[in-house]
Amino acid sequence: MLKKLLSCLNQASVQAGEDSDIAVGKGRINISPFLNKAKSLLNDTHWDGEPKPLSLDELFKALLAIACNAVTAYEKDAGTKYTWARGLKKCAIVLGTLGLLCPLVAGIAGVPSWVTSVGYMLLAVAAALAGADTVFGLSNGRARCIATQLALKDMMVRSTLEWMANRPKLIKPVSSPSQKDPTDDAFELLKTFASSLFDTLRGEEQAWETDLRKRLQEFQNKLNSHNPHPTPSGEIKGSHNSGT
Repeated sequence: MLKKLLSCLNQASVQAGEDSDIAVGKGRINISPFLNKAKSLLNDTHWDGEPKPLSLDELFKALLAIACNAVTAYEKDAGTKYTWARGLKKCAIVLGTLGLLCPLVAGIAGVPSWVTSVGYMLLAVAAALAGADTVFGLSNGRARCIATQLALKDMMVRSTLEWMANRPKLIKPVSSPSQKDPTDDAFELLKTFASSLFDTLRGEEQAWETDLRKRLQEFQNKLNSHNPHPTPSGEIKGSHNSGT
């Protein structure tokens, strides 16, 4: 089991090559330290002897670093989305207020009548800015980033506690050939941690894609309601065949 798992990790490292990054939000996470550590374990000619808790600790730390980097990436992504959403809302409030004041000002003697038209234009721009947050899912995206951060942090804490609880078994030598190799449990913990980590990352990306397609379809439906020749449902460019 051990050699098979390490062989798979070594193969993944070779295939990854220099492009050993995964996209998370607006950033990228480098997974090469984890893969390089797996290769070093595979090349360890003394591995078949006594358990090596320090080597496994390093492998766990490398995997934990991937989760930490993901939390940082989502934190930056959430901050960017919050900045844009707040900016759009502030601009919408300012322009909307000015748009409402323009018709009132136009009623004053000596003020040109075109001020009223300017007010309508400002109201239209304010409505467009307010709708941009909804169409592009900035506020919803920020909420998803925060939820993913919390899920990753919870996973990191739980995995660390499980690893620390299992570590004494790695240090204790195997007393008989029939005794179960403690490294098997250690690698099961590593596999569970890795699977949960990447399932969480994939889940957020899929949720982003689903939300984007939904909002694009809703926007297209609104356009079709005012278009005498509407676009058939499902023909939005990239709504079915494109990925994130």
